[in-house]
Amino acid sequence: VIDDTYNANPISMAASIQAASEMATAAGRRLVLVLGEMRELGSESARGHDDVGEAATRSGTALVVAVGGGHAERIAARAREGGVEARFQSSVDGALLTLGELLREGDLVLVKASRSVGADRIVRELGSLELS
Repeated sequence: VIDDTYNANPISMAASIQAASEMATAAGRRLVLVLGEMRELGSESARGHDDVGEAATRSGTALVVAVGGGHAERIAARAREGGVEARFQSSVDGALLTLGELLREGDLVLVKASRSVGADRIVRELGSLELS
């Protein structure tokens, strides 16, 4: 699990996604991206979230779980348009349920979001999820 839950903007999201993709490829592991809403983007919010969804598509990820309010759903929508399995959850609890259903043993998971999304709780609770 890569915990990058303190701050998020389109540039840092793309960089983290790229780094996680390279790590997953090198380790021969499936990549799962848990991407939260980016806050305080103002008029650039919609485009920024679209850009992140497109970066996720280019990364070769197996799954995107977008979490939060606002424009986070756009991340999942863009990833789906690019052929990636993607889910949107408005809450951390919902994201944890989705991850419990879809994570596999050995997955490399990047959790990246603005701190106010509360995605740090996802990092803390991932280890106790029963994987299906």
